[in-house]
Amino acid sequence: MPEKILHLISSNGFYGAENVLLEICLGLKASSQFKPVIGLLNTGNRGHLPLLRECRRHNLTCVEFPCRGRYDKALIRELRRFVQSSGITVVHSHGYKSNFYAFFVRSSGAALVTTCHNWIISDLKMRCFIWLDKILLRFFNSVVCVSRPIQMELERWRVGKLSLIYNGVNISTFEKDNARRHEIRHRLGLTDREQVIGFVGRVSNEKGINILLECGADIHSSFPDLHIVLVGDIVGNDQLKERLKNEKNGYLHVVGVQSDVVSFYSAFDIFVLPSLTEGLPMVILEAMAARLPVIASSVGSIPEVVENGKTGYLIKPNSTSSLYQAMEHLLRCPDQMRGMGERGFEKVCREFTSKKMIQEYVTIYNSLLR
Repeated sequence: MPEKILHLISSNGFYGAENVLLEICLGLKASSQFKPVIGLLNTGNRGHLPLLRECRRHNLTCVEFPCRGRYDKALIRELRRFVQSSGITVVHSHGYKSNFYAFFVRSSGAALVTTCHNWIISDLKMRCFIWLDKILLRFFNSVVCVSRPIQMELERWRVGKLSLIYNGVNISTFEKDNARRHEIRHRLGLTDREQVIGFVGRVSNEKGINILLECGADIHSSFPDLHIVLVGDIVGNDQLKERLKNEKNGYLHVVGVQSDVVSFYSAFDIFVLPSLTEGLPMVILEAMAARLPVIASSVGSIPEVVENGKTGYLIKPNSTSSLYQAMEHLLRCPDQMRGMGERGFEKVCREFTSKKMIQEYVTIYNSLLR
């Protein structure tokens, strides 16, 4: 009988953590040793629906657990009952909220594993949740960090049983497709003549969107055929939402959440991620798998992925001048742009595949099930 692994997550959209969870579960499903079960904490805001749709599309077993507050005793009882009655041997949580509820399930006999993707401190309340999360992680059987900075932070908090597993992508998903490129550009009202800088992810302040918007006008004045495309949900404060709503300049395309995100990579010439904070962003690995040169902030584990001057450019976080210089250099050197994209693709194939990531998680599961 295959070992049942419950992947528990409180999701607010389909982002990096959800992507990692899905890749792991697809890999486990393909094996005869494990049976993945995805547990979605349903907080009532419908944020879990994108991941639920992806799970159903891939025929993955998915269970919704209603979550009615910050401390839901009924949810704790339901999780314990489900783990025991379903024969779950490992509970693998993703994120501080699912870590909190997984902590209370440890008495059921299942081993506890968590993946720490990153913490985003937006206010004092969030700071308190993160503080509690780092305390509770001490009680987990295995704590996986997706970047060295996260690992170093948890070492300072004296969290034991740490492992470093880099995120990985399915390379074949991002093969160059000229038909998809033409289709997406046609939808945007663009031809192959225009140059496109693309962003994928949460359109929010911590992703450096304000920096990108400030830089956009200057770079467009130097390159009139340049267009900037933002793919993803707009989250955060009303000021950013209002600013994006009022941007009517012709070169900025805010397309929101897209079901065919992979196709948009085909339409880009350059990928940009000017984040203020990160772990190991899946979108950078995806962009490199799509043979795109990457411009990204030198934060988190990004410098371990993007080799400055070789696969892209590392920029100072929160620096419009640094972002402008990197964009300008690539736009003026199309041959270098293509070379960086090819070298980035080779690096992802060597070091950041989903197959490699899944094998490392399987090693952890096996060590806990002996």
